[in-house]
Parts: sequence; C-alpha cells; structure tokens
Amino acid sequence: MFTRTTIKQNKVILNGHPYYTYHFKRDVKLFKEILSLDGIAYNHDLKCLISPADELYPDSIELNFGNRIVLDRVYLKKEAVSKANQHDGSCIRDEYFEIPTIRPFFKATVRKAEIEGQLMYMLTSERIMELKKYLKNIDFVKYHRKMSALYMLADEKLLYRLLRCVQGTVYFFIHQNMSIQSLILKEQFWTQSYKDRIHIPEDYLKTLKARNYSDKTISSYYNNFYRFCFYWQNKSKKVDDLHFEEINSYVLACSTVRKYGTSSVHVMINAINFYYREVLKRTDVCLAVTRPQKEIRLPKTFSKEEIQRILSKCKNIKHLCMLTLVYASGLRAGELLNLKICDINKEQGYLMIEKGKGAKDRITLLSKQNLDLLRAYYKAYKPSHYLFEGQFGGQYSKKSLQSVFKNACLDAGLPQDATLHWLRHSFATHLLENGTDIRYIQELLGHNSSKTTELYTHVSTRYIKGIKSPADDLNLSNLKHILKTKRKPKGK
Repeated sequence: MFTRTTIKQNKVILNGHPYYTYHFKRDVKLFKEILSLDGIAYNHDLKCLISPADELYPDSIELNFGNRIVLDRVYLKKEAVSKANQHDGSCIRDEYFEIPTIRPFFKATVRKAEIEGQLMYMLTSERIMELKKYLKNIDFVKYHRKMSALYMLADEKLLYRLLRCVQGTVYFFIHQNMSIQSLILKEQFWTQSYKDRIHIPEDYLKTLKARNYSDKTISSYYNNFYRFCFYWQNKSKKVDDLHFEEINSYVLACSTVRKYGTSSVHVMINAINFYYREVLKRTDVCLAVTRPQKEIRLPKTFSKEEIQRILSKCKNIKHLCMLTLVYASGLRAGELLNLKICDINKEQGYLMIEKGKGAKDRITLLSKQNLDLLRAYYKAYKPSHYLFEGQFGGQYSKKSLQSVFKNACLDAGLPQDATLHWLRHSFATHLLENGTDIRYIQELLGHNSSKTTELYTHVSTRYIKGIKSPADDLNLSNLKHILKTKRKPKGK
C-alpha cells in the first residue's frame, strides 16, 4: 500500500526574521526534490529544510508533491491558539488580504513538439500514467506509447478548453520554448490556481504587449496588478477612481502586513504605475506613490576551489558543459538554454548571445577548455538545433538545469541557498581580480550601467589585500602578557 510522507511544518525566528521549518523522516530523493524549489534551503543548525514564513512556499511544496506528502500544520495551529488566548478580544487583527487559491495536487508541463510530421502540444509529467487518468475523458487528448507522453493538436482554443476542464486538479506549466499568442489563454495560465475571478481592464494587457515587454515581465506585472484589483474589488472600489493616498495605503499594507521584500514592492509599484501612466494617462499617481529605499546587496560568489568541487560532482558531460559554460562565459540561465549550435564561433573563440536580458545581443568569452568539452559533448549527444536539448528534443528545461546545479552543490557540501546565478557573479569577480578592466566586464555581462558592474569591486579581495591596516603601525609586542592572563572566576 502506498503511504505518503508526513512533513511537520513549524515556525521559528532566525536573525530576527520569521521562517517556516519542515521536518520529515529521512528520504534523500524527496529531500533533494523539495530543496530544488525556489526559496527552500537547508539549515545546518536546525538540521531541517526552511523557507521564509510566507504561505507561497508551503503552497509550492503541496503543489509539487501533494500526492506524495501530507503537510502537518498542527504546530502552527497551536501557536495561533496560544496567541489568541493572550488577547481579551478587544485587539483588532491586522488586515490580511490574499486571493483564495485552489490547490491542485498534480502538475504537468505543456510544450510544443513535432509528432508524425505535425505540430502538437505535448503534455508531460514524471508520473505520466497518473496524468493519463486525469485526462482520459477529454476527447482531443491522445497518448503516445513510444514517447510516453500525452499530446493534442497545437491549437490555442483547444489548450484553453483543456485548462478549463482540469482546473483544480492539474496545474499546467508552460515550457520555456513555447510562446502563446492569445492574451486570454495567457490569463488562463496565470490564474488557473485562483478560486475567485476578477475583471482586469482589457487595455492593461494589450498595452503591455504593445510595449514589446517580455513574457516574464508581462506575467509579473499582470499578477501584481491582479492582486491590486482584487484588494479594491473587495472594498467595492474601482481602480480607475482611486486617489494616490489610497494607492499608497495599499503599498504600505504590502510592505508591512504581507511583508513584501523591497524588490517585490518596486515591481508591484511599477505594475500599478504602468496602468495609471500608460493606460489611463494619469501623472498624479505616478509622481505621488512612495517607494521604499532600495537595498544594496553584494553579489554572492564562489571561490575557484568551490567551483572546481561543483564541476567534479557533475554526473555526465552534458551537465559539466552547461555549468562550466555558465561560469566561463558569465551567462544567465536563459541565455545558456537559448544557445544554438551556430552561436559558437570556434575560430575566433567567442559566443554570440542573441536577445539576452532587455532583448540585447552581445558577444562573450569562450575558453579553449570549454571548446574541447563542447566537441566531446557534441559527439556524444549530437544536438540538432539548440546546443543543449531536452529528452524529447527542443530546448533544455530551465528547471532541469537548476536541479542539476542544486544536486551538484548538495554533493559538494556547499551552501544550499546557492543559486545558478552565483556562477555568473563568480565569473565577473574573478575577472576583476585578474586585473580585467571593468568596462570590458560590463560589456561581457551585458549590463546597461557601469554602476551595476561596479558592485563586483566590493566583492573582490584583490584590492583589499593590498591595503595596509592602520593597526599594523601599532606596537603590540608589550601587550602579549595579556594573552597569558587567566579569567577570574565569577563572583570574585
């Protein structure tokens, strides 16, 4: 009989900030899979997985592993009852607002593929036979035995019908190599886990699309504006009629009650401002909304020894090539996955990056060692179009790439909160320590502003090692007797 793993969720305070902890019986495979989720880390002191105290993270765990785990929140309930008993009922609870969500307990991915010479949508999952049961009554979905995948005609109207049919039971992710034209279909993907549907001004999405923003930016803006509209709809107010003071109160509530980070608040303000500035053409709101001061955080990096340990834990030459290329060429994850075979210039020794962040083209380094690895990789895997392709061809999955990196870090005994982007930070920092001009580093990274690249000067230890501390001029030799003194017992 199949049994599900019970995960006990609790709440702790670490360095003044609240975190959720997750305890469960030793299961190495489940541990690694949960650890690969964004925001989940391992705490060596508590010897358990942790995440920021935001419901987004336990919801993500349930969404991904709902049929394999049971999330036990009994300790959180005890804490809530204990706090309630401390009040006499006269204290009014802080206002908390969240869009009610459905928690589908199965996930799958939609991607494009050519099957028998025809373009199809392929529906894949790690547990394909279970997915087949959920979709067995949908007449336009078929099963391909050789590919172990479900598929349907590549028609966006059919895909919209599919999402409506399975809403609440299956959550579909869009594979990164798939583009969707219909704004209505995009909305269905973004809101498929929401219970309540609200009206978003039609011109909002159209204007975002007209500005040629990336799908990632449009999705982020849309979801932030959706929450904004949901909040004011519950107060029976129209967003078109809001005064800037009311919008400021919403921003403050997100920063305090919901405890959004500074970057999240800035994105949220940008999403709201876009509607009033670009759609309604109102300037009073844009000038009046108060922004929190941005935090200046230094980029996190690996030492060369740590990178050597990560690469030594790669399982095959494909994984080794991907991680090495991110570090050796300073690539973002999306830039690596978008690489095509024709982007490699082996004669002149550089990589061509097309449509990087901000839709900018640039060239970057290609080391000789990388070129040798790529030759061996090409002979073994023979990719046809993209440099790194997935199991069914086409672009390699971003999630799989992150999982490769996480597993290598775990096996190398490195910090569990490390991300793939640390390799890009390490590329820039190590170039700076080798004496490379910061203007060249800026071009290789594709930064718009030199101020972004200058952050790496604060991480590099090259200049710090050459600076003499004023304490070196002091004569401390006559104070060495202090080291020999013994501590007096307490009370004397």
